[in-house]
Amino acid sequence: MSIPNYRGRVLKVANVAGAGELLAAPGAGKQYILVDLLASEDTTLKETDNSGDVIVHLADGNIALNAPIIIDPNTAIYSTAGNVSATYAIITDTVSK
Repeated sequence: MSIPNYRGRVLKVANVAGAGELLAAPGAGKQYILVDLLASEDTTLKETDNSGDVIVHLADGNIALNAPIIIDPNTAIYSTAGNVSATYAIITDTVSK
C-alpha cells in the first residue's frame, strides 16, 4: 500500500458534540485520511453509522497518530460518544487500507 503525499493538500478540522456523524460521506472517488484526533471521553469511530464497522477506539484526550488512518472511499464517519475533533485530508487518488 502506498500513502499519497500530503504536500500541497489542505488539512481540515471537523467536530461533533456527542454521538453522531463526524464527517458525511465525501462523494464518489473521494476518501478521508485522518491525521489527528481529539476526544473528550472514551468513544469509538465507526463507518457510516452506529452499526458500522469500527475504525478506531479512542480514549479521552489528544490522540497523536503515528500513521494516518485511511477510511474507505465515500464513507461517512460516526462517533459513538463525547465531543470529537478530527484533523483530516480529503483525497481523490483513493488508496486501499
